[in-house]
Order: sequence, then C-alpha cells, then structure tokens
Amino acid sequence: MTAIFKLHSTLQTRIKLLASFILLAGIASSFFIYQNAQDIPPGYDLAVSIKYLSNLELYGGMINVLLADLTDWFCGLWQGKNLAFTIAYLTVIVSAGLFFIAELYSLDSTAVDDHMDMIE
Repeated sequence: MTAIFKLHSTLQTRIKLLASFILLAGIASSFFIYQNAQDIPPGYDLAVSIKYLSNLELYGGMINVLLADLTDWFCGLWQGKNLAFTIAYLTVIVSAGLFFIAELYSLDSTAVDDHMDMIE
C-alpha cells in the first residue's frame, strides 16, 4: 500500500519538476528572443495589393482570401517578437497541462486503499 503511494508521490514530484523546468526554460527563452528580435520592417506586401486580392477571390472565391489571410497570420507567429509571445503562450499551456496531470496523481491514502481493495 505505501509502495504505491510512494510511487505516485515520486511520479507527481517528477512531473511537477519537469513542468517547472519547462516553464522556467520557456519563459527565459521567450524573454531572450524578445530582447534580441528585430521588428519586421514594413515594405511592399503582396497580400495588401488590391490586384492580388481580387485575383485570389476570382480564382478561389472568398474562402481562398480567408485562407490566405490565415496562412499569413500563422506564418507571422514564427517571426520576430511574435515568436517570443508564441513560445511564452505554448510554454504556459504545456506546463499548466503537466501540473494538471501531476495533480491527477495526487492520491490520498484512502484512494490508494480503495484501489488496492479493487485489485485484490
């Protein structure tokens, strides 16, 4: 009985340590990326051209224009300072998920006893 409780306790501790490490490393790297990233200089953007947009709509319909905008937005997440925010958000989501999983392993002694009774 205590061996199972200790197994869950050490597993919970390891998962929490992993989540803490991921959170610390992710936030530190996103801060480093934010400090060193350069803004993308404004220039001629093909997607803003009226002729380009009208051709997109002519050949693929309005859904083609929306998908092109979605693709441009998604590609923009991985450049410059947006990359730092993307990494920070993903880091928080992953570490929160790991903390949640670790809390699922926090069993009190009555739950372990009930589980052992069901096995036997």
